[in-house]
Amino acid sequence: RRNHANGEDNRDGHPVNHGHNHGVEGHSDDPQVNTLRARSVRNLLATVFLSQGTPMLLAGDEMGRTQHGNNNAYCQDNELSWVDWTRLDAERDLVDLVGHLARLRARHPALGLLHYVHGDAHGPVTGFPDIQWLRPGGGSMTEHDWHDPAARCVGLLLTAPQPESHEHEDVLVTVFNAGDDSVDFVLPDGDGFERAFHAWRCVLDTGGDADLTGPCGARVGARSVCAFEPVPHGVAR
Repeated sequence: RRNHANGEDNRDGHPVNHGHNHGVEGHSDDPQVNTLRARSVRNLLATVFLSQGTPMLLAGDEMGRTQHGNNNAYCQDNELSWVDWTRLDAERDLVDLVGHLARLRARHPALGLLHYVHGDAHGPVTGFPDIQWLRPGGGSMTEHDWHDPAARCVGLLLTAPQPESHEHEDVLVTVFNAGDDSVDFVLPDGDGFERAFHAWRCVLDTGGDADLTGPCGARVGARSVCAFEPVPHGVAR
């Protein structure tokens, strides 16, 4: 916490912090540090919008609002706690990303489920489970994978019925790569998938360097979040 401006000797506010300053505390003029911080902002926004439940966004987060580390600005009726609307143009790319995330969420019923899922139900078309945690090499995460300290990449498959038809389903795979290197990720396939779809396409890439390596393969960039949706037969990737 950086609450010195509150006049309480930095004793106020929650003392437990799980932030990552990317090597420099506070403001930085280092382009590499700022690039990593900007990517972290995109990753966190993506994680919010691609999670179940109602996305909770603080006004100004869509344009990188900051309180410079003050986590208890209750007494700061000044620039520290105000929304700086001059950032709207300077952070246009981030604003556009938030709009894209909102549209992506609205397009995928699997991101707005009204009940808990446990992997028991399966889609009528693909046969995919309603939820499945994926390892980069393909298939479900194992108990060993979850406890592997070197594992920095995991995928999440969600499958849900389309509201207008029980013969179609909504499928989305999100890959979270927290590692410092790109990862080759095997996306789900199988007979049911191949009957309805011919490939996957990337619909979100917070790092800007994802690459499709085949109909069911992708290279996910370092420190990035990517989302993939299946492409029906007759539709170009």
